[in-house]
Amino acid sequence: MKLLRRLTSALSISDLSKTSRRNGATISLHTGLIQNSLIAVIRLIAVVAGSLSVLSGSLALAQTAQNVSLAWDAETDPSVVGYNLYSGTSSNSLTLTQKVGASTKATVSGLTTGKTYYFAVTAYNAAGINSTYSNVVSYTPTATPTPTPTPTASQPSALAIDAKAYRDQVTASATVVTPSFSTVSKNELLLAFVAADYVSGTNTTVTSVTGTGLTWTLVKRTNTQAGTAEIWRAFATSPLSQVNVTATLSQSVASSITVMTFTGADTSGTNGSGAIGATGAGNSGSGVPTASLTTTRNGSWVVGVGVDFDGALNRTAGANQTIVHQDLQSSPSGTDTFWVQTQNAPTPLSGTTVTINDTAPTKDRYDLSICEVVPGS
Repeated sequence: MKLLRRLTSALSISDLSKTSRRNGATISLHTGLIQNSLIAVIRLIAVVAGSLSVLSGSLALAQTAQNVSLAWDAETDPSVVGYNLYSGTSSNSLTLTQKVGASTKATVSGLTTGKTYYFAVTAYNAAGINSTYSNVVSYTPTATPTPTPTPTASQPSALAIDAKAYRDQVTASATVVTPSFSTVSKNELLLAFVAADYVSGTNTTVTSVTGTGLTWTLVKRTNTQAGTAEIWRAFATSPLSQVNVTATLSQSVASSITVMTFTGADTSGTNGSGAIGATGAGNSGSGVPTASLTTTRNGSWVVGVGVDFDGALNRTAGANQTIVHQDLQSSPSGTDTFWVQTQNAPTPLSGTTVTINDTAPTKDRYDLSICEVVPGS
């Protein structure tokens, strides 16, 4: 709504002692000293919280704790030269608070929290004649609330390796058994990495893994070339003390078993199923061992096990990887290499292609199985 005003024409001398009532008080208007008298009404269209606003044709209210800012449109009548701001704790008893001058906004500070204040403005001309009050607006400052902390996104638990145990079966046997080991925490993922030689007939496989009183399940098997490289899993909800793990093979051959336990792994699913993400495999009749997978969760860890049927040769791990254990078999039972390999640290981001590889040897046959261990979500 526009600022309304009414300008009277030149007044007669009889108007010199004219009076008007404003807010219960008699105000003398010495209109004989000026050409015009001014009557103005500033009407409120909107009350705006949280920011200082100047709205067309309005008295706007922008509020902050214990402060209030008021704004109104400038009057276009050339006789208006300024504005006065009135306030009080009763709408019927306002006193002059600020002589604003030509500005169309003002801020009142030092307000008491919880107390209601009332505000109005008047316009005046060069002779100091004031209009009647604008409409009255009110404001009650409230205490600034303590911001509620924004919850941080849940971060996956950090994976860590707890126990490691391994044994190399040099003489041909249908079983291979770890030495005793213990774990320190509840809810640990156990992975058994088994690599075995081959003699004849159908290629070797691990037929079962037992021990620790847990149920073991095959994660990945790669036995395209001669021999087998397999990963099995189990999950211990309580710490283990002086336990052994046994892998049973489909034929009596040289072999090696390594067990690693992980804290911080996903506890969902059964027998550690939720702790396993992607799997991968690689094999070749000749070449450098390599296998890749794409991670499925932030902070996951990739590990693998391999068998080299052709020779007992040290592995040279690829970048940012570690040989956890390797068995260089050179005996009447066979001439092979069995090894377990891992990343040096978890991979930060899901969707990352991770490769477990060696740079040497370069010409032997190999089978390689890898898997992703995922942290709790």
